[in-house]
Amino acid sequence: MGERWSADVRPGDEVPAISLWEPRASLMALGAKLIETRSWLTRYRGPLLICAAGRRVLREIEPLLADDDYQKALAPLAPGRRVACDDLSFGRALVLVDLYDCQPVETLLKLGAVENDLPFGDFSPGRYGWVTAKSGRRRLKPFPVVGRQRLFKVEMPSFTEEECDHG
Repeated sequence: MGERWSADVRPGDEVPAISLWEPRASLMALGAKLIETRSWLTRYRGPLLICAAGRRVLREIEPLLADDDYQKALAPLAPGRRVACDDLSFGRALVLVDLYDCQPVETLLKLGAVENDLPFGDFSPGRYGWVTAKSGRRRLKPFPVVGRQRLFKVEMPSFTEEECDHG
C-alpha cells in the first residue's frame, strides 16, 4: 500500500478533511467502511481527516440504521443494543485515515476491491472511490468541526496518544 502518513500528523498541523453524512462517517471511524465514493476525482494522497457532517435528517438516517449491515458494522457504538441516531456523532472530526488511491468505481468493481464497502457507498457509474488504508487509522477523541463541501483544511488539536485508537 505504501506509507502511513497519518502517523506523522501532529497537533497544530493543518490536515485536509472531508465531511461525510452519518452514519457513514462513523463507519469510517470504525474501519467498516474503507472507500468513500464521490462524484469527483482527487489527486490528493496522504492523511485525511474524516468529519461527520452536522446535518441530522432522521428520514435519511433512520432507514440506514434499520439495515442489518449498518447495525452489524456500527455495533461497537452501542454494545448490547441497536444503534440509534443519538449514538452517532454530528459536526465532529472522528478519525484520521490514509488516503492512498482514487479510482473510478468501475475500476474498483472490476478489481473486486469494494465487496465489504458495497452496502455503505454509492458505486454507480461515473463516481470515484477514495480508497483508504485498513491500517494506520487513528480514531480520535471527537472534536467539533464546521464542515464544508469538497476538501478543506482543519488544524489538528492537541491530543494525547491515549485519545487515539490506532487501527
